[in-house]
Amino acid sequence: MLRSLFQCYIRNSLEAVEAYRTAFGAELTSQTLSAEGVNIHTELDLGGQILAISELSGAEPSTGSTIEMCIQYRPDEKHLMLCALEALKSGATVMHAPGPVFYSEYMTEFVDRFGIRWCFFV
Repeated sequence: MLRSLFQCYIRNSLEAVEAYRTAFGAELTSQTLSAEGVNIHTELDLGGQILAISELSGAEPSTGSTIEMCIQYRPDEKHLMLCALEALKSGATVMHAPGPVFYSEYMTEFVDRFGIRWCFFV
């Protein structure tokens, strides 16, 4: 296997790209825009993991499952998790308020304003 990446199709994807770059301190590794400036494909490096983002156009996709992006931070990186959460909390729907759970001293689960479901924990 050459590599794996996580692909998200998002409305207002260029806004999402900038939000995720800020939230995760992600590096923009590639970006292809159409002649009209539509985001065909962008790749962000999140600590060695690739998050690919493309513009969602047309009708809402029909899916049978929900996918969640989970990021596990090391205990000494809790501050990075809190920065990411702060950057993405505006307009988010929280499913699990930040706090302790049986498997982590700190965890939160939410859907951001772009419709992407996240779980952050240490």
